Amino acid sequence: MKNILIILFIFLLSMGCREQIIDGDILHVSPKLVVNVLSTPDSTWRISITSSQSVLKKPDDISAVDNATVSLEQSNERTELSWRAARGKRAGYYSADTDVKPQPGKVYTLQVSAPGFEPVTARCRVPEVIEISRLAWTSTTPDKDNYVTAEICFPDIPGQSDFYQISILSGTGSRSLRMNAVTSDPLYYQPEVGTDVFSGSDVAVLPVLFSDKGLDGRTICIPVKISYFTYTTLSQHDYHIILEHISEEYFTYKRTRDLHLAASDPFGQAVLVYSNVDKGLGIFGAYTQTSQRLTP
Repeated sequence: MKNILIILFIFLLSMGCREQIIDGDILHVSPKLVVNVLSTPDSTWRISITSSQSVLKKPDDISAVDNATVSLEQSNERTELSWRAARGKRAGYYSADTDVKPQPGKVYTLQVSAPGFEPVTARCRVPEVIEISRLAWTSTTPDKDNYVTAEICFPDIPGQSDFYQISILSGTGSRSLRMNAVTSDPLYYQPEVGTDVFSGSDVAVLPVLFSDKGLDGRTICIPVKISYFTYTTLSQHDYHIILEHISEEYFTYKRTRDLHLAASDPFGQAVLVYSNVDKGLGIFGAYTQTSQRLTP
């Protein structure tokens, strides 16, 4: 019996050491269209269309697709737009030649085709505009991590799923800086560890990115922490709090992308970045935004 077990062990070991020959066709993957659109009623339509790349290529080696055909439908009604493809360094970008802009509350279906690629389709609903109902400081004395605190309130739309992101615009003109708002309230953040650009120390960076799950139809009030340079007094800053009402597609894409970029364990489970482009890659998302100035 002992000899039989030894022979079986040697056989299994030899099978495990056999050379594996992989058919080259298995490694070959046909390129797909990569379509990226982040639409907002504040701007006309603009689309990025590129080709997917092999993992062996450099990340910045982007292959633009400049011979695509684009069509757009609004709530099952075809929107006749003439699309202009950019050239040179902006190759792969398509802009509508008209002043037609995305409309809040409308559902859009995008169809893109190009020679050598399978046609793709994506669908997205543009969220409604939500006004900020209250914005005020709650603490103007910097804490140990060099943060001050304000509170933002706004009404959630009842009877539907809503998704939000809050950011801060500090300064004006060319000296302005847009950054994520952060909060200490675990109901409204996605945990991510990073380095605070203001204090230079490792702190918990908690972007205000959340859904209205459990908050449907309520007035939502969020404590927002705001960083500023230690040598700058509060009165020298011009803060604008920006409330973005974002589509579910953009919300899911952003969360999975942030988790993917934050993943540091090479042996951990991979986080796939969400895409709503059928038979292709990329994201068709939308948002509306409002802002208020937070005075010292």
